[in-house]
Amino acid sequence: MLTALSPAQGIRQSVPAQEDIIRRSLERSARYGVDPHLDGAPESTRLSDEQLRERINGQRVFYTLAKEQIDSLYRLLRDTGFCMALADSEGYVLYVVGDPDLVEHFKRRRCIPGYRWTERDIGTCAIGLSLEERVPVFLPGDRMYSAQARKISNAGAPVFSLDGSRVLGAISLSGSSDMMHVHTLGLVRQAAETVTSQLRERERIRELAIKNQYMRALVESDSRGIRHRGSGRAHRGGQQHGPQAAEARAGLRGQVV
Repeated sequence: MLTALSPAQGIRQSVPAQEDIIRRSLERSARYGVDPHLDGAPESTRLSDEQLRERINGQRVFYTLAKEQIDSLYRLLRDTGFCMALADSEGYVLYVVGDPDLVEHFKRRRCIPGYRWTERDIGTCAIGLSLEERVPVFLPGDRMYSAQARKISNAGAPVFSLDGSRVLGAISLSGSSDMMHVHTLGLVRQAAETVTSQLRERERIRELAIKNQYMRALVESDSRGIRHRGSGRAHRGGQQHGPQAAEARAGLRGQVV
């Protein structure tokens, strides 16, 4: 599957220089005063279970579509030493799936649902970096800010809103550095772009449904008007009574039949 992707050189040409992006992130992390020896995301960033549910429910469409893409991609990568994560626009991890050994590593590092994973919290990392720079990024393990994460390489890509104006979140793919290659950036990038495409398609279908509903309302309204106008006319073989009948008879007088 990886051989079907564009060459690494093509990926580098399609996004800003990766090394420049990483260097800026490392510099920001140092300015933020992040301890490179942190064992994981600070406990202070943790959401309660209720807060996590509310956060997911508040962006249910994004969460559902992104989770479907992650699950679909992971089915192809299962048992090959990879782990994937979904975070929202503020860096809160919403979903993680992967091979058991790597999931355990993520748990120890607190890269699990409910924790925030940004440059300010943990230093240079794929989720935080792709959210900050708004571009896909491949982050070799030896370029991670955290000393305890340098055996794991990562690829991350932002997911944009349907009009491209906002970052909704990020998708990341992680694996042992001897397994990860810059080509894996294409996997997460495609997954992120697919989510945005699906958001556009949902919006197109929604707008079409609204237009169809409006047209049906117009047709039904016009049909009621026709029936109402026709209700006062005399019908052959039938008899009308009351004012409408008198009006109909008056209308017939003087006409040649």
